[in-house]
Amino acid sequence: MDDIRDVMVKIDINSSILERKIKRLAKELDDMADDRRIIKGWTDEERRELEECKSGLGNSFDVVNGIINTSLNCRQLSRKYWNNNSDKEDNQMFKDIADYFNDDAKFPEEKWYVHLINGNDESYLNRGVESKNIYPGSKKQTNNFQTQFTKQEVENINPDYLLFLEKVPVEELED
Repeated sequence: MDDIRDVMVKIDINSSILERKIKRLAKELDDMADDRRIIKGWTDEERRELEECKSGLGNSFDVVNGIINTSLNCRQLSRKYWNNNSDKEDNQMFKDIADYFNDDAKFPEEKWYVHLINGNDESYLNRGVESKNIYPGSKKQTNNFQTQFTKQEVENINPDYLLFLEKVPVEELED
């Protein structure tokens, strides 16, 4: 028969596991309820400048006007505008800005690789999509293996892996 202290320890361990699972489920439900459009085709620098503009200016009209007239100190956004090759690209950029300011669109969540050994291209964390088992391997994400993770996913796998994070470049992001 278990000692009361052993039973209390088991309950405590099980409740913390349950708490983590509930938090994870709550986040997944929040993500599912979020029907905002995902903004694509923006570099990290452009994204950062737009986020700064949103917190500093508060309305999309001033941002668009500042980009066109280069009166804002937003070099990346101005460069994006002036390098667009068509009205369609300009319109998409301005739609992205307006939707972002109105909370009708968002940037994709940042993803990370876990690169365990620098200089070794076969030492990225791979997790089986179905089995959830982890393996070392390349950073190429497939239908069978996940290699791009949110920080929360990495922390859930093993918090020690947070030391090995490498940001996934925007152009490599997978859905």
